[in-house]
Amino acid sequence: PPSTQITGTRWHAVMDLLKAADYQSSDEDDESSSSSCSSRSSIEATQITSTQQKAHHFERSIPHINGNWACSLHIPLDQELNELQSVSSSYLKEFQKYVNNEAVLPIPDVHISLSRVFYLQYHMLASFEADVRARLSLEHSFVCHIGDTCSTTTLPKREQLPVHILVNDERTRTFLALPIASSSSQSGILRLIRAIDSVLEKYGLPVYYENPVLHVSVGSVKGDFSGVKFKADYNANMDMVPVRVGSVECKFGTVKGFRVDLLK
Repeated sequence: PPSTQITGTRWHAVMDLLKAADYQSSDEDDESSSSSCSSRSSIEATQITSTQQKAHHFERSIPHINGNWACSLHIPLDQELNELQSVSSSYLKEFQKYVNNEAVLPIPDVHISLSRVFYLQYHMLASFEADVRARLSLEHSFVCHIGDTCSTTTLPKREQLPVHILVNDERTRTFLALPIASSSSQSGILRLIRAIDSVLEKYGLPVYYENPVLHVSVGSVKGDFSGVKFKADYNANMDMVPVRVGSVECKFGTVKGFRVDLLK
């Protein structure tokens, strides 16, 4: 069966959070001379130390600007990490056969992106956090299902793929992603995206993509392998993963961030 290949600007989101880890800018320098924008509520982002995580870094594509903090918002999937890795492990292993000697690596911090990477000056972080908290305080938690492909295509089941094969705009990296296809799952996520967009607009920042394709990236490999005829068994490990979306996380560089709990 033909592989599902999706490219273009709307897929920036696939790599946005991974890029943010490589845009440390002057994050640590500002940290040493300024207090946390919200010491009570802020959380420390996990430091990238392992060889596997470093392998997911990207070369800087945006020039360094002193004082800029790379920021992004997403739905954390920490609690579902093991289950998502179990669901996707056979696909990552199978895809390894198509990529020569490059290593297909699982993504260590699976999440659902709610924004592109954007940039704020340090003195703007506190007010931005307050605005995001105020806007998301109106939003309720919900359940979404990851891995549902049936409602996204009219192809016969035997011709469907349970994963997307994606490539970034620079065509330097290929991703394997699980779809979020059910209308109920999408509506809840799109509601959060619109709420965040309203805050981004206030700060003159780019909003999310107009017609986003929602997904969870579970693995990546260096290079452009979008042209391979990847064949995967549709029925293998196709259990959908239910996720209780109860919070939204914002990262400021690699050392700051905060999490907002949604209404029960």
